[in-house]
Amino acid sequence: MFGNSSRTPRTIAVMLVLGALVVPGATSAATPPTIDSLVVFGNLRPGDPSTETDPALATLKTSETLFANSRPFGLRYEHGIAFVEGVASGDLSGDGKLRLFVDIVATDGTLSVARTVTVQAVDDPEIDKEQGFFSAQLDVWELGTHTATAGEQASNDPADWGGTVIDFNVRARATDGTLGPIATEQLTKYAGTPRDTFAPVISRLMFPPTQWCHLQAKSAQEPFDGNSFGATADGYCGDGAPVMPFDPTWVYCTEPAPGVSLRDLTSDPSDSGNGAESLWANQNFCPSRSRHAPGQYMPQGHARVSGHVDDLTAPNSFGVASDIASVTIQIFQGVVKLREVQSISRQGSQAGFGISLNINDFEPTDFGLIPLADPYVIKVVACDAWSNCSEAQSDDIHVYPY
Repeated sequence: MFGNSSRTPRTIAVMLVLGALVVPGATSAATPPTIDSLVVFGNLRPGDPSTETDPALATLKTSETLFANSRPFGLRYEHGIAFVEGVASGDLSGDGKLRLFVDIVATDGTLSVARTVTVQAVDDPEIDKEQGFFSAQLDVWELGTHTATAGEQASNDPADWGGTVIDFNVRARATDGTLGPIATEQLTKYAGTPRDTFAPVISRLMFPPTQWCHLQAKSAQEPFDGNSFGATADGYCGDGAPVMPFDPTWVYCTEPAPGVSLRDLTSDPSDSGNGAESLWANQNFCPSRSRHAPGQYMPQGHARVSGHVDDLTAPNSFGVASDIASVTIQIFQGVVKLREVQSISRQGSQAGFGISLNINDFEPTDFGLIPLADPYVIKVVACDAWSNCSEAQSDDIHVYPY
């Protein structure tokens, strides 16, 4: 019932993790507590008859497998979660109650997920729980591989589904810290769910504004001669043709070409021969004293690229879903790819993604009404375990030097 009891390096590492949960300074109990029964399941609740008709799944022991769309109790929020149930025993307190902790560590040999629960103190027939019963659910979404064999969704061979054996190492712990022996069960987690031919859905998208300005949150929002420029805190310059904001520090501290400074281009010709600086430098706007000088406004200059990916709600998928394998964020200027970033916070068949971009990392594309270069475009590519992929992209993003 407890699986392979040989002490592999993986088991030894888990013993160290479980041993770290000992209460400091604890004394030994008379009898170490034990795990008397243990079951780990993901696809169906133990004991339920299997009605599986799909030949790819019919031969599986469904209490020992986990898919991204597994719902052991039929509830939506449970998908892709592993469940542990069992009964533990140990010394009873003087009042006849059993007070034990149960430490659970799920591991794929590299990553681990830990959970500690308490046991049922006394028999409770009303809720059908015997003394010593314990249960836990573990989010094992990040464990194991997240890719299957591309193009093999119809395969009846589990070897094509991207399986990972996960060890569940469970031990009872008395309140004084006395540890019992480790009991182990295994569950196979599959990245790809058979018959899943549906690409995930990308939603809740956020990109930098289509007109992205350095002076985002202050100067371009403040009234100037009774007028506001309509800027917003995320760097949007406002509707209509771009106009020069109140604080043009970026313009006069930008190099328009190698070796040529806008300082030089705006020097006062009447001061020629006297080492004249630009008008704006004399007003403490340029080089080192400009955008970092005390009292000068330093714009935030950040914008988010973020969103949500869901394979479970793909059109016509009817709940057939797989792991989200990857989310790739690509930044283009014209046809040139400038950057590619992997970003994912995985929850089985769902995932979130998000990165922060700094406007100072992007050369201006426009100066007022004068285009300087191609606008930027940001693409998001999300793929499930079978390499079913969806794409989404931003509108053209124009970056202004002010």
